[in-house]
Amino acid sequence: MNKIEKRVSEIRQRPGLYLGHKSLVALRHYLNGYIDGINLNNDGVLESFYPGFQEFIQDRYHITSTHGWAEIIIFYSQSDEKAFDRFYELLNEFLEKTK
Repeated sequence: MNKIEKRVSEIRQRPGLYLGHKSLVALRHYLNGYIDGINLNNDGVLESFYPGFQEFIQDRYHITSTHGWAEIIIFYSQSDEKAFDRFYELLNEFLEKTK
């Protein structure tokens, strides 16, 4: 498990500790900063957020626009908090398919 996968798992268990509350918007912002911080301190090897996840979400929702995975999930959710929970459901589905 890489650093990003580990942190995503930790956030799922304790979103209030990392984000203040369940929020997919906050999670996306947190992860963008976290990944950027990792990459600034890495020597040559760049980390990215689950390669293929963007395409998986676009295919799942039949979206061809340039909207990011978080915006797509939020659009199809009743609230930001429900989008947070839905993200983890979709991530589990994505990980099962990529094993």
